Amino acid sequence: MKNIVEILKALSDETRLRIINLLYGNGELCVCDVMEVLDITQAKASRHLGVLRRAGLVTDRKSAQWVYYTLVSLEKIKFLDSIVVDHLRQTEPFAADLQNLANWQEVKSRGPHKYSNGPGCCGQPVTLCSIKRKSGGIRADHG
Repeated sequence: MKNIVEILKALSDETRLRIINLLYGNGELCVCDVMEVLDITQAKASRHLGVLRRAGLVTDRKSAQWVYYTLVSLEKIKFLDSIVVDHLRQTEPFAADLQNLANWQEVKSRGPHKYSNGPGCCGQPVTLCSIKRKSGGIRADHG
């Protein structure tokens, strides 16, 4: 486990806390999942995931052009139980992020989507354009 100061620095950003919230209990997520659910760019998602990885909070796995992230063993980060379950999931935007993730996973399960262009999580041919922009979206109501 990394130095506690590095870990606390990594957790001192709302976007990174939102990513931890998504990964907690949801297994492995692709960068495109984080991008879509949090409505952030690939560069921003990758930068924040990199900070979490360097702090020892997440691990990554590359498959073709996609990178997948998981939380490290929950045994190593027991203190996150309280942070995520007792605090984050009780407040916005963290609670809405979980609904957005469920909605996005439903979209992905129906077939090709806007990030579909290679093998892996997003590996079917591109045939579905920006669902959230055309249909009013996958976003949960934050209010």
